[in-house]
Amino acid sequence: MSPNYEYCMERPDVYLFNPTCELAVANGSFSYMPPQNLRQFEDDLATLPMFFCQPNDIVLTKGKPSNDFIQQIQEAGFICPEFSSPEMLIQENRQLGLLKPWGWSPAAHFRLEGLKASCPAAYWQSPVANWSENHRQLYERKTSREFLQNLLISFPYDAFCRPEQAPVIITRLDEVDPFLSQHGQIVLKAPLSSSGRGSQFLRKSNLNNAVRQWAIGVLNQQGYLMAEPLFPKLADLSFQFEVLPGGQIDYLGTSFFRTNSNGQYNESLINPELNQVISGFEPSAINDLMNITVEVLRNQLCQSVYTRFYEGYLGIDSLLYEENGKLKIQPCLEINCRQNMGIVSLKIARSLHPEAKGSFGIYFNPRMKFNDWANAERKKHPPMLEDLKLKSGLFPLTDIQTPRNSGAYLKLE
Repeated sequence: MSPNYEYCMERPDVYLFNPTCELAVANGSFSYMPPQNLRQFEDDLATLPMFFCQPNDIVLTKGKPSNDFIQQIQEAGFICPEFSSPEMLIQENRQLGLLKPWGWSPAAHFRLEGLKASCPAAYWQSPVANWSENHRQLYERKTSREFLQNLLISFPYDAFCRPEQAPVIITRLDEVDPFLSQHGQIVLKAPLSSSGRGSQFLRKSNLNNAVRQWAIGVLNQQGYLMAEPLFPKLADLSFQFEVLPGGQIDYLGTSFFRTNSNGQYNESLINPELNQVISGFEPSAINDLMNITVEVLRNQLCQSVYTRFYEGYLGIDSLLYEENGKLKIQPCLEINCRQNMGIVSLKIARSLHPEAKGSFGIYFNPRMKFNDWANAERKKHPPMLEDLKLKSGLFPLTDIQTPRNSGAYLKLE
C-alpha cells in the first residue's frame, strides 16, 4: 500500500449516490439537473453507497436516516458509516480522504467542488480529480465497442461471439432496416445511458412509430445509435473490477443479474448456484469460460483508455448464450465506468451468512410506497439471523421509516 493511501485511511472517504451520471455526461453542463422523478430516485436511495464504506467514511444525504434503520443495519452485521451533507462538512472544516461519487460527470464535480480543498494529495494525483473531455469517452458505448473489437482481434477464442456480431454505430435512421434484416432481432441503444434504460428491443422486422421517434431523438441529441444483434440469452452477468492507482486492475468478482423484457435491471443474485442460473451445461464448463473471460478482460483493460483516464470501480456487462448447442459468451456488451448494483451485491454478500442465497433488488412501484411493500413482505418473510449474520427473509436496505417511492432490499431464501 502506498504512503498516500495509508494517509487517506486516516481520513474518511466521501460517497455520493448519483446514478444519473451518464445523463449528466450526455448533457455536459456543470449545472445539469436530472428530471424530478430521477432526483427523487437518487434521494430515496441516497444511503446505498454505505455498502462500499468503512466505519469512518461518509455518505452524502439530504437528511440522516432514522435511528431505527441504523440500528437494524448494524444488528444485521453491516457497517454503518456517517451520513452528512457537503455544507455540513465544509462548515465543520473536515479533513477528507477521497471523493467517490457513484459516477463522475461535470455535474458531480460541480456538486463536490467545495470538498476538494479538504482532500489529500492522493486525490489530486488521481486521473478523476478534475473533469476533462477525455472522460466523456469512458461512458460512451462506442468506446466499449472499440474495446470489444480489440479484444476479439487479440483473443480469437471460439467461445466468444464472432467479430461480425459486435455492435455497429448507426448515424442515420435508414441504416437501421438493413441491420435489422441481417440479424432478424436487434437492440438499439443510446450512446449514453445505464441499467438498460435508453435501449429499444426490435423483435419484429420493422420499426414502429414509437421506436422511430425515439431513435430520431437520440440521433439528434447524441449523434449516433448503437445497434447490436439480440442474442438467445441464457444469463446476464457482469464482471466487476477496480482500477487502482497506476492503472493496476483488481478483479472483484462476477455478479449474475436479472432484467425485464426491455433489458432494464431488476435484481442481482446472491451466491447463486450455476446449475440453477444456467441449465443444460456443466458448472465446470461455465466456470472455465468465466475464468478465461476474466483474464482476457483484465488484460484488455490494462491496455485501454480506462486505465489512462479513470480510477475506481468498473463493471463489464456480458451475457451467456447458446449457439449450435455450444455455450458462448458476448464478453463486453457495455462498460459501466462507475459504481454499479453488481458491485453493491458482491459487497453485501460478504456480510451475509455464508449459506445465504437470494437476491438484491431495487423496488419501484408507483401504486405502492416502498415502506408499505417492505413491511408487508417482512411479515410474510421475516428476516432471520444465524451467527449474527442475515441468512433468510426480506430485509430493507434503505430506510422505511418514511414513505419512499423507491428502495433497496434483500430477499433471501
